[in-house]
Amino acid sequence: MVRLALFTTLFSLVFGAAAAFAHPAVFSDLSFADAKTLAKKENKLLVVDFMASWCGPCHAMDDGTWPNVQVRDWVKQNAIALQVDVDKERTLSQTYRVDAMPTLIVFSPKSDMSEVERQVGFQDPSELLGWLNEIKTGKTIVDSLKEEVANAQAKGDDNAEAKVRFELAKAATDKKQYAVATEQYLWLSDRCLAGKPVHPNLMEMAYGMHILALNDPAALEQFVSVRKQFEGKNRVDWCVLCTVLDDNDAILNWFEEAKRDPSQKEDVKACANVIAYILKKEKRWQEIAYLYPNPIADIQKAMEESKTDSEKYMLFRKIPFLYAAYLAIRKDDIANSIADFGLKVSDTKEMRQSLLYDASAAHQYRPIQLLWYFQTLKWNELITIIIVGISTAALVIGTIVSLVKEHFLQKNLPKG
Repeated sequence: MVRLALFTTLFSLVFGAAAAFAHPAVFSDLSFADAKTLAKKENKLLVVDFMASWCGPCHAMDDGTWPNVQVRDWVKQNAIALQVDVDKERTLSQTYRVDAMPTLIVFSPKSDMSEVERQVGFQDPSELLGWLNEIKTGKTIVDSLKEEVANAQAKGDDNAEAKVRFELAKAATDKKQYAVATEQYLWLSDRCLAGKPVHPNLMEMAYGMHILALNDPAALEQFVSVRKQFEGKNRVDWCVLCTVLDDNDAILNWFEEAKRDPSQKEDVKACANVIAYILKKEKRWQEIAYLYPNPIADIQKAMEESKTDSEKYMLFRKIPFLYAAYLAIRKDDIANSIADFGLKVSDTKEMRQSLLYDASAAHQYRPIQLLWYFQTLKWNELITIIIVGISTAALVIGTIVSLVKEHFLQKNLPKG
């Protein structure tokens, strides 16, 4: 019992010390409830960063945004900042409908510490400060974006208008202004349907449209109508709209038919990313290999064609995804070549984490993955593991020695 207590204490101290390095200094160690109370008492905003240990943009903000001197000074003067790991605080994350990371939510004492604004995605220091200052002055992000849309319209700049409308759609969805959000997505969809170049494209809009369709019946009805307009005109966008409507069966039914129809070969190829995502959920790994028979060549071609940040991100995610798929069908030589290529393209912690994550999701474990895992650790995490490992080994050895001694003592005790 003494050994167990010592081990428990040591384990708590070591991991408690590691936890102290878990977030940038700008964040408080208070609980959510205590942070709310303190912010209300001091008449400050409460800024909560919902993040995850596996989230690349979250790490990017931890490294470059939150340590920024101006950001730290602004928070010190105007707010209490808190960082919440969604995997550790699931109830809190679900309460505030956090489904993408990072999500920043601001609570205000002027509204009795209820939510007043939220923003999803990476923000650099200037973007974050601009957003926070707008909240402080009472001008919401939706109001600001509506003004930007009007300015773009006045200038006749369709491309600028498309980008701003996309941001407005996301912001309005977060604020539950569903009619405003739906209006923006319909405007963007009409441009896509007309064949006009538009950024973002429907693939980039899909996630936001999906969230909107889940929460607003009127938006769902509108998007069903939009999908009908795309059928027979643009198969890729039709597939994307199926995912918006959570109608994966429609895509798979078409895929089964299209595989047997040579005239639809190019459509299948163009829709491979969307189809593969659904096949992954159903663990139909062999059919993913059918879609990507030459994975390295497919990745190289995608690299040449990638222009937007979204396309580059999809490419970044395709590499670990194909690595896991080829492991699952026991073609380790091809899987290893995919991983090697991926690490040449992006020799980063994020790439290793993605390779590990997808392989784990497919229940495919290989010795090389242990090396990748250690390469993703920060120094304090690595030191923690070493200390705990040495301490555990010492305790185990000590326990074994004690048991052996006890055994021999009992054996040699005089009988009677």
